[in-house]
Amino acid sequence: MSALVGIYVTVLLGIPLLVIAAAVTGQLFDLSNISTDGYILLAAAGLTHFVVGRYCSYRCFAAIGANRASPVMSISIPFTLLMAVLLLGEQVSMINGIGIAIVVLAPMIMLKQDNRKADSSDKQTSSELTPEESNVKDNYDLSVAAKVAKRGTPRLAEGYFFASICALVFGFSPLLIRGAIGDTGLGVFGALVAYGAASVPLLLGLAWPGRLATLWVMDKTALRWFLLATVVTFF
Repeated sequence: MSALVGIYVTVLLGIPLLVIAAAVTGQLFDLSNISTDGYILLAAAGLTHFVVGRYCSYRCFAAIGANRASPVMSISIPFTLLMAVLLLGEQVSMINGIGIAIVVLAPMIMLKQDNRKADSSDKQTSSELTPEESNVKDNYDLSVAAKVAKRGTPRLAEGYFFASICALVFGFSPLLIRGAIGDTGLGVFGALVAYGAASVPLLLGLAWPGRLATLWVMDKTALRWFLLATVVTFF
């Protein structure tokens, strides 16, 4: 399914969940604790994070998969750290630094391990084949490699491009959120405002010819995954 369809499902269906959570926590009734500038910052965070960032994340996952995308997207963490220190005057403790290093390096380590397992599996399979079977496999592999080389490179470029944009957006949006709600503790209500701002261009986009029809006929399996993503992201 289109990444844009995923944005519609996860954002629009996330709003009622956040309304309920904001009401249960009592944050729905603390509207005055956020300044006008805070609302503007939350709206900007919603538009960038939940529309641009989430769209880019879905596009890069579709193009190159989570394993390849995660190391690039993890750049958002040191980027946020650097901006927080320079713009917000925050400080980083030793334990913060260790945690950041683990989060950034973990996807790279997993990707390297997956590549090693794939190479090991290929070698083991090749060793079990007869010479005739091995020759057939080699010819098949060359054919597949040719097709991948023909079609894969544009997808790699697409995936890494959107992963880079996603990293920048996800790295910058926490600064907007921090500037908006500060130490008020209104994280749930802040998310509701951000989601609400993100829903505005999405609702306006329903006027685009064929957009609403695409949502109605979307694949049921894709819908289930997007619904799961909606709930997980909400929590």
